[in-house]
Amino acid sequence: MTTKMADERKNCFRLWFSVQRLDLCDDSPVSPPLEVFIPKDADSHVVRTILRENFELNQPDLVIKLRNNRGSLIPINREIPPNSKHRPYALEVCRRYQHVSAEPRSVVMPSYYHTVRARLQQLGGRIDRLEHIAPELRIRRTARLEAEMDELDQKLRFLNTRLQEAERYQWQGMFKRHPLW
Repeated sequence: MTTKMADERKNCFRLWFSVQRLDLCDDSPVSPPLEVFIPKDADSHVVRTILRENFELNQPDLVIKLRNNRGSLIPINREIPPNSKHRPYALEVCRRYQHVSAEPRSVVMPSYYHTVRARLQQLGGRIDRLEHIAPELRIRRTARLEAEMDELDQKLRFLNTRLQEAERYQWQGMFKRHPLW
């Protein structure tokens, strides 16, 4: 191994993978663990590319799944924890829609469609009422303003009469009657 390769491997994670090619047959045997070096600063796209190149997975319709030693799916990115040869990650390779036939999305939800239709009808009714009322809005506004002005005018007249009544009275000194205290 050259010094250049040794320097490159210092900046890499050493990971072990055992590959199971489910795209070839459903009962494919698991390969022995193989080591792969992944750069520490690589993003998920680069990690996927490295895995595809190392395991010769050149077909674009292949799906790669990475599982830990407990069988749980883990994301393929640069933060894959290092492992050992005795506890390799399982890299499952399968085709898209291998076990499920693809169908167009056709989830029928009658309650959803009923709700949306009712909501659209409500909005349509509100728009129709607004279009019908639109010419009358200015008339209604002026009528409301006139009613408020009349009410204010009536209150001002009442206050004016009370003030005029209060002006007639004059101060005559102390109490006319003795208080009861």
